Amino acid sequence: MVIRVQTRDNEPVDKALRRLRKLCNNEGLTRITKSKAYFEKPSERRRREARERIKSIRLACRAKEADAQKLLNRRRKNRKGRPGPGGPEGGPGEGGGERGPASRRRSAEPIGAGLDVLA
Repeated sequence: MVIRVQTRDNEPVDKALRRLRKLCNNEGLTRITKSKAYFEKPSERRRREARERIKSIRLACRAKEADAQKLLNRRRKNRKGRPGPGGPEGGPGEGGGERGPASRRRSAEPIGAGLDVLA
């Protein structure tokens, strides 16, 4: 792994060093070098890795919950001729606002039930 920083014309060295440090942090190089600065027992390493796994799982769950909350909070567009959620006919799935083959039928009996009488 090679990290290179090219200096621009008339750029101060401080800015180039700052960019180098940022690149090293993003690549995880500083964390690795700090961890290799002292000996870590294998049992401590296993415990640390287990803690890191649990932390990443918690963060992933928290992000998933936040995404689900965003989806719930997002408002749907009110289409022409249809009441929106919380309108006069109630929310989606309540009452006469249902669409599909079952809502188009006039009677509760299955289609073709009265055909044997005509024959």
